[in-house]
Amino acid sequence: MKEDKNIFDKLANKWWFFLILIIIFFIPSFSTKPIVNPQEISLLIIEVLKNSLILNFPVIFPFIKIIMILFIIGIIIFKNKISRLFILFLALLFLIVAIFQNMAFTVSYGFSILTGNIIIQIISSLFLFYEFIINKNDFAYNKQFIWKYWVIPFALFAFWMPMDKNAQPDFNFLYLFNNESLLTYCMLTPVVLSIFSISFPNINRAVLRALSYIGFLYGVTNMLTWFVFNNEMWWLGVLHIPLFAISIYTFVLSFIKINHDLTAHNKA
Repeated sequence: MKEDKNIFDKLANKWWFFLILIIIFFIPSFSTKPIVNPQEISLLIIEVLKNSLILNFPVIFPFIKIIMILFIIGIIIFKNKISRLFILFLALLFLIVAIFQNMAFTVSYGFSILTGNIIIQIISSLFLFYEFIINKNDFAYNKQFIWKYWVIPFALFAFWMPMDKNAQPDFNFLYLFNNESLLTYCMLTPVVLSIFSISFPNINRAVLRALSYIGFLYGVTNMLTWFVFNNEMWWLGVLHIPLFAISIYTFVLSFIKINHDLTAHNKA
């Protein structure tokens, strides 16, 4: 019998949905001081991200990282017993990042909002809330090929985000626990996608596909920005390689059909 699909499943299977995501991605930003020419748009984006509201709360940086580490350990040990709580945490975290990473009081442009970023990242959060409601992910599937774990060092690199305040390489071990990486969309996403990819194919494909595609949009944009158009800040490009690589990988995965598909009815 054919399984009924809800709006999120249907959207993730429509080509025009991904076209809409591209359009949203390029929605103009808002600032209280007018932008004089198009070249200033990239400067506005950089200034907002460097001064985003979320950076005003460094006290929460280590707590978010510790919570994520505990959830990852919990998923390994308890698997589906805490999976819904984990997904709820991710949905709320993506929502917080969407709002507070993309707003800032800047010197050059006044109060500014990266409108397209907020909308498209809220869409990511909505897909995760959808998974929280229907609970299709199955983290109890243990038999995996060794090659599937290639994502772990990339995810760890994103989690670490070894960079100083001047966007230069800084491999301070403490950054594993006390920087803002998990409160930035481009570092959070590869960490989440890597967790999902290891549990594939027992993963909600609609969520995997949507998050992967949005991650790819940010990944390719950052590759061009930091390796081509603004290569004096090349280290930012290196930091976005996990997002770019893992997003492509998981987007392709979301279309692969395997016999051992979702087995939600066998969940613990």
